[in-house]
Amino acid sequence: MTLIPIKDFRSRSAEVWRRVAQHNDVVVTNNGKPVAVMTSVTADSVDELLTSLQRVRALRALEAIHRQAVAQGTANLSDAAIAREIRAARRSRR
Repeated sequence: MTLIPIKDFRSRSAEVWRRVAQHNDVVVTNNGKPVAVMTSVTADSVDELLTSLQRVRALRALEAIHRQAVAQGTANLSDAAIAREIRAARRSRR
């Protein structure tokens, strides 16, 4: 993994593109913290790569929801309790 400060990205973009081509992945940092990942793609692989990223984001969101449910003690609700929660939420929308 190659790290590039954002100031280098701005001032030496040609070098950054070369590094992406050489290393496949480059992490752009701001004040030493990662803010973006640049990866090399081809016209044939861009759709597949974007789909994979969307799946990973969805899985991460699902994991966060599960962690929140565990922390709130709602991870093991019965089907009946879930149905009651849904009915209550629907009534509150009316």
